[in-house]
Amino acid sequence: NLSDWNGKFILLSFIFSRCPMPNMCPAVIMKNQDLSHKFKENQNVEFLLISFDYEYDTPIILKNQYEGIFIDNKNIHFLSSYQHKEDILKITSEIGMGFAGIEDMDEKNIGHTLVSVLLDSEGNLVSKYQGDSWTPKEVKEKLSNRLNVYKLD
Repeated sequence: NLSDWNGKFILLSFIFSRCPMPNMCPAVIMKNQDLSHKFKENQNVEFLLISFDYEYDTPIILKNQYEGIFIDNKNIHFLSSYQHKEDILKITSEIGMGFAGIEDMDEKNIGHTLVSVLLDSEGNLVSKYQGDSWTPKEVKEKLSNRLNVYKLD
């Protein structure tokens, strides 16, 4: 549950493990990994990557595919929406992220937009990053400034 991270700043991103487009999900994962490393000493920051593939991306699949990332970075988490279709539809629609083709079970037919959101320690939206053009540097600056304001840096 997102409430497991109440009181922390969260960068929330959406992925699916079978994404064939290197400038999409793999790039988002690399950006989050870079940021999680930069903030690894700050226990007030977490990076959540939620798979929107509620038909395929089980917790075991995500663990097997990304274990090397979260073993080294304790503040990055890969979350499954497996068998939680209504939950993932609700959260993605609330932030304006769209996807289609999950039921086809063919990664070539899955389409999606890219959206990551930065939430403050009270769950309020700080920034929304759409597409693949955002950089870890801009998120780091925004997050560092907010942590400073909250005296959590």
